[in-house]
Amino acid sequence: VASLTRLALACRACPVPQKWIGSSVALGFEVGRLPARTAEAREEIRNHTHVNIFDWGRSELNTPELHSRLSDGEQRDRSMFWKNYQGGIDRLAWEAARAYCHTFSNSFGWQTVTLTLYDFDSMTANDHMYEAKIAVEDTESTTLKLTGQATLTYSLKWFALPRGSRLLGFWRLTLVKAEKLKVFDGVRGTSDPFCEVIAETGERFGPRFRQLSSVKARTLNPVWEEVFDIPVAAAASELEAALSAAAPSLVEDALLEGASLMDALPADYVSEAGSQSTSYPTRISVVASGSEGKKDALSEWKTRLNQAAMKDGATLKSKLYDAPVGGSTGSAKIVDGDPSSPGGNYDNMLENDLQSSAVQHS
Repeated sequence: VASLTRLALACRACPVPQKWIGSSVALGFEVGRLPARTAEAREEIRNHTHVNIFDWGRSELNTPELHSRLSDGEQRDRSMFWKNYQGGIDRLAWEAARAYCHTFSNSFGWQTVTLTLYDFDSMTANDHMYEAKIAVEDTESTTLKLTGQATLTYSLKWFALPRGSRLLGFWRLTLVKAEKLKVFDGVRGTSDPFCEVIAETGERFGPRFRQLSSVKARTLNPVWEEVFDIPVAAAASELEAALSAAAPSLVEDALLEGASLMDALPADYVSEAGSQSTSYPTRISVVASGSEGKKDALSEWKTRLNQAAMKDGATLKSKLYDAPVGGSTGSAKIVDGDPSSPGGNYDNMLENDLQSSAVQHS
């Protein structure tokens, strides 16, 4: 999240707009082994997390000198492409921060879990089948009676983690099976059920954990035997600390406004039922919902990034342009705006902007 945020800020620090057609962002992280549950291990994990940008041979690297030679129409063309690219990076950083926020930022515990069964449709909106709300408490394997003859079997168990872990523990929900479901595909006389799992805190604007089960094709008696781990954080400040390291004013401004970073990081605003489902509010200051609310929240995130780029500009540029060219092994420094500095032509400056912000300072 911090690396993607730095990448979004680095885009704003580029001296001229770029035309990067087909450029991609690669997210990499270590999954080969379980990390130790120690404070020291956190840095090791972060050092093995990478955000890299690359292109497929269709992108150009624009410089102030080259940009000044372009016609007005060509300059507008670069500005349009750069705006779209920057919007995509903003959205990617927002989605990553949103996912972290609603998965790993709840330190107060969960109140309820809603289990909603849907019939999967590939061409139209998924059909709502059943819904059951359960309390978050240790529960042995239990069979819930739904409507009609339908039943749903699940279990829920708390697992505490060792002291010093970033997580206090987690609730393990085991979705076992459902039986005697309704027919929603009249042509085939069957259904394609799956389950949406939503954990909530009871607060209107609080964290909202959401995951989906697999789809069980053509059956009225699906057996899942799937596990969902719903985490409870040891502290709720990990995300804010990471974003503050990327740009201090991102968090400070929200606190000065008497708000929370959650205002710009809403939960998913619709569930699997599509337009027929309930929409979820996205901000405290403006009670909005649905697609309009989601757009409003993303706009606020972009506004906060713009403000951070302005307020933290000097610090940001020092991190970007004072980084060694070519990585940590280089010795030359890039001087802000000076293409004649040692090794500091604008091509290197722009490339290093993004590399150093997204990788070296992750």
